Formats: sequence, C-alpha cells, structure tokens
Amino acid sequence: MNLDTLISQFGNAQEPRIGVVLEALNAEIRSDLVSTAPAKGNISATNIARLLLFYAYSLSDDKKNAGKRASANTPNWAGIATELSSFVQSLPTAVTRCCCRNYTDDKIAQFATLASRVKGTNSPYFYSTLALYLIHLNDKGAFDKPFLLTFLPRYDQKVVSSLAHIISGRLDRKLAPAEDLHKSDNRLPEFEAAVRFNVLKSNNERLKRFIRYYGSGDKGIVHLVVYRAMKSDPLRLIKTFLTISPPTKANDGANNAVFSHFYKAPSEKRDGFLRFSGGKVLPLDQGIYLVGGTRQTTPHNKRHPFSSLKVLTFEWIDFDQLHPLLSILVMSTNYKGRMFVSRAVARVTPMTHHSELELDAIRLTDLNNNLKADYRREQQYLNREIPDISEKHWQGNNTSHFLDHTDLEDASAVADFIVRNTNNNPRGNNAWTAREGFTRVGDKNVETLTSAKLQSVIEDSLTDNKNNEFSTENGETYQFWSSTRFGPLTSDSEP
Repeated sequence: MNLDTLISQFGNAQEPRIGVVLEALNAEIRSDLVSTAPAKGNISATNIARLLLFYAYSLSDDKKNAGKRASANTPNWAGIATELSSFVQSLPTAVTRCCCRNYTDDKIAQFATLASRVKGTNSPYFYSTLALYLIHLNDKGAFDKPFLLTFLPRYDQKVVSSLAHIISGRLDRKLAPAEDLHKSDNRLPEFEAAVRFNVLKSNNERLKRFIRYYGSGDKGIVHLVVYRAMKSDPLRLIKTFLTISPPTKANDGANNAVFSHFYKAPSEKRDGFLRFSGGKVLPLDQGIYLVGGTRQTTPHNKRHPFSSLKVLTFEWIDFDQLHPLLSILVMSTNYKGRMFVSRAVARVTPMTHHSELELDAIRLTDLNNNLKADYRREQQYLNREIPDISEKHWQGNNTSHFLDHTDLEDASAVADFIVRNTNNNPRGNNAWTAREGFTRVGDKNVETLTSAKLQSVIEDSLTDNKNNEFSTENGETYQFWSSTRFGPLTSDSEP
C-alpha cells in the first residue's frame, strides 16, 4: 500500500470523513506515546519516532557526503520541517486541510527524541500528518540509504507499510451514524432552535446611526475589512469581509439588522472560492453582538443547518464615536472546525463587494503595502461614485468621510493599530512567537532572536540586562512584551 493509493481513496471521500479518519489515527498514536502500558494495537509511536530521528541523522549525513558543512552526529530537524511543509502543500486541498501545518524544529525533535513522552502534543493532526509523511518517504526509498540500513531495523519500515493499510481500511469501512451526520447532502429532519433577545429601542437607534453614517451601496449596507491573527502562524493575518445590513422587513422583521461574513481558508487554492457565515446584530446594553453561524449554502436548500456558532463583539464607544477602525473579540471555528477566541480589527470600507478586495492570508511585513493597495482601489472607486452622490448607489447623507480614511499616508499608522490590536494573550511558553529580523551582537558572533530563545530572553529582560537588546538593521529595538505576538486562544493545549 503506497501513498498514491491512499490519495486516490481520499479523493473519493468527503473532507469531514478524511478528518474523522486522521483524527482517530492521531489520537491513537498520541495515546500509545503517553501510555505506560505495553502497546496493544498495530501502531507504535516509538517506531514512528525512531524513523524520524534516524531520518534526521541521514539528512545531515547526506550534506556531509556532499561536501557541505554538516555533522552526521546532529539531526537535521530543519530539513525535516522544510520537507514537511512542501509535502503537505503538495497534497489535495481536502487532505491538506486535515493536516498539521505549524511544525517547528523543536516540536519535531521533542517527539522524535521522546522528549514529549509524558504529555505528547494536542496540536490537531500532529501525529497523523507525520504518518502520511513517513509513508511518502518510504514510497520514494528514503529509508534505503546505506546510512539508514546500517542502524535502522527493517521492522520499522514494516510499521510504515502497516500505517498505510490501517488508514486505507478505515477509509473503506462503513460510516458510523455519528460520522454520517457530517455528510453535506444529508436530509435528516431539522428544527429551529430559537433564542430571543429583548433589545432597547434606544440601542437600536444608536446602531442605526452608525449604519446610516457608513452605509454605502444601493442598500445602505456597512462594509468592513476584518483582520485576525492566524492560529497556525501569528505572524500572518487572515483578511476577511464583513457586512452589516440595516434593519428591514426583508431581514425577518423591521428591527433586525443582519451581518454576513465572507472569508477564504488559508489552504484554499481555488480562486474566488469563499466561505460564508451570517446572523443577526444585537445592540445590547454592554456591547454590539453579531450572533450567527457558519452553514453551507446549496442551490436546493438555502436554509441549510448551521454547523458552528460565530460571535463577534464590538464596544459601544467605537459605534457611538463613529470610529473607522474598530476592535473586535471573535469566537468562532477555523476552516478545520477547531474552536478559537481571538482579537481582531475591522476597518470600514466603501467597497460594496468582497470581490473588489483580495481576501487571503497576509504576512505582517506585507500589511502596509496591502493597505496601500486597498486604499488605491477605494480612492478609484470613490472618484467614480462620489460625483453621482444623488444616485441610488449612495443612500446616506454623509459619504465624503470615506475620502478622509483612504489616505495612503495613513497606511503605516493603520497597520500599526491592526498589528497591536490583533495580538492575543499568551497561553503557554510554546505559543510565543518572535517577530523576524531582530539580532544582537554578542562577544563572538551575531545572534538571531528566535521563538525558541524568546522565553529566556524575556526573563532576562526583566532584570534590565542590556546584553539582551535585540534590534533590526534600522535600529528598531525589540519590545519584548508588546512586540511578541500570540495566536488565537483555543481549547487544545500545547506540550
């Protein structure tokens, strides 16, 4: 059984089914790793770890034999991390979404050397992705190197083959009833779960004032670009599109404002393919809550059942003072179905459709240029629309304020606001991620600030140790508490 055969089976399965199989495999490998009892199943975490360890040694040996600077006595974890990244991206999109993509040298080393033996890692698909990677290595003969044949027991390669057969068998077996519910074409009976909120009319008037001020297009809808840190890479932002529609009878009642949220999964390769969520806007005393969920939209069933809840919370002060930049607290699920809570920033835009902006993952270093590109689009759009302000495209009485918030010179300040307000609280030392490009000059060499060194450097910085001053080539110093970025908070724990 090889990987190509598995991939063909994956291609015949729906994404939720792939996720169920790989999650079960992941849990089984982790359970074997942390268990003190003898292994009972066909899966051995120890064999998988040993394969990774010796393969890392072989990468160093390859470099040494090629005359490159390397030591065969030092595992090349960086080489594995690089190969893993390329391997995962080469898989079909539905499989890639069910793989771990935030591997680091440290995490791979902790598993392969059994340093994480006590707790393991709860990172989604961490072990199952490694299993697919090992099957891939075995298929291309990576374990037939003379170096590995000297040290590696042949039984370990049989473990890889058995992994492929286990995954294949689980893909073939009949769906359990609980798994069958994931099928998108399922037509099981539905019912409405109604949750009623009593809202003060004065709060609704405050909400409508904000919508009237920033509403654009032929329906007076507020359009916002939302930025949120990625779970897998806090140094990148997910850029999405949010709309808030004014209360109308078409929204199931004249008092109900509604929202729509459009976003693109980071791994989605198809251009124009977006995901959608929506719900109602509740102007309550303590804040504005956008409460709804994510659901599939099909031609045959426009009211398909919701698959997850989404809540976005705004503060009244931003709405009352008509701020063009608004801080948000988000509770939702990512494109893999993992629940998270995160800080985000919304920026008001005159653009009336998500296709007019490029929605995708953005590196922090590219945010300033990305904002400038959006401002240029918005200026061009406004130059076409503002002269025709009396036409139906612009219902509000005040629309010239959009011109005040599309100045290219403001991009740097807006980017700084977004970076600071999409940073999240830490949930453990291993979640800390350092910004790129910071170094310090030591006694003998130049040292780069990495995520692995960040913990000890922060501790030293509390003593005002001047030797811990990292800076960029431009002289910008690293502010350890405010500059360190954290990804969204989730219910899973790290080792």
